[in-house]
Amino acid sequence: MKFTIEQPVILKMLSRASKLMPAMSNRKDAPPSREIILKACGSWVFIEGPDSFAIGRETLVLQDGECTVQLNLLIEIIRTYKGVANLTFEADSDYLQFRSTRIGAHSYRANSSPPGHFTPVPLDDTWLASGDVAASQPARRP
Repeated sequence: MKFTIEQPVILKMLSRASKLMPAMSNRKDAPPSREIILKACGSWVFIEGPDSFAIGRETLVLQDGECTVQLNLLIEIIRTYKGVANLTFEADSDYLQFRSTRIGAHSYRANSSPPGHFTPVPLDDTWLASGDVAASQPARRP
């Protein structure tokens, strides 16, 4: 599995998934075992939870696949990349990797299929509306 997505978008998707997950025990020794399935399929990335919810976003998918990861850990790490425009995620049978981070993953499958029903995350074109299109183009040399 390999895909590229905007950092704020994946963080928004994970935060929404966190709100939809069942509440965990309030005990301090309870493990943070809230897990999600991260899927890349066609041109979409999906986050699926254990309670049959799914959140999706159209993005750049380079290779289909899916894996299971800990939700809270993923949110904490992605927050540290604030200011990074895009993150490229790559997974195999043991790990999910993005930038310099590598976290444990399991239940990897090279083939993935989209969920039957999901909530799409709307596209955000605020960079285009700001009129700062020239900043994204290479500078001309005199």
